[in-house]
Amino acid sequence: MGLALLALSIHSGADPLRVPDGLRGTWRTSDVALEDRFIEFREHTIAFGTGGILEEVLAIRGIEPGASPLRGYLRYRIALADADGAASEFLIDHQQQAVVPSLRAQNRSEIWWKDDERWRR
Repeated sequence: MGLALLALSIHSGADPLRVPDGLRGTWRTSDVALEDRFIEFREHTIAFGTGGILEEVLAIRGIEPGASPLRGYLRYRIALADADGAASEFLIDHQQQAVVPSLRAQNRSEIWWKDDERWRR
């Protein structure tokens, strides 16, 4: 995966560790059971709201865009590392061209959308 990310960054001029602008920001879900949870994409990290004011922040070690099985979405394969250096992977499908941009984490079925005051309850 490292060579693919290096090749992608050389070809596109993109920083393979930087979150694309369309993903940056805080994403929330309409699922009432998860109303105090969030995913926040920062420039080089991802924060997962774990309830209340608690969050887990992971460093991004690489972002690789690719085709998604969902029509109109782009899949991102994100390599992560926690504070101890333990590696993990996060797959998301992102639909940026919609009126309300949305994303879906592959490990969860909830649709998340970018936090925007026009769409708050």
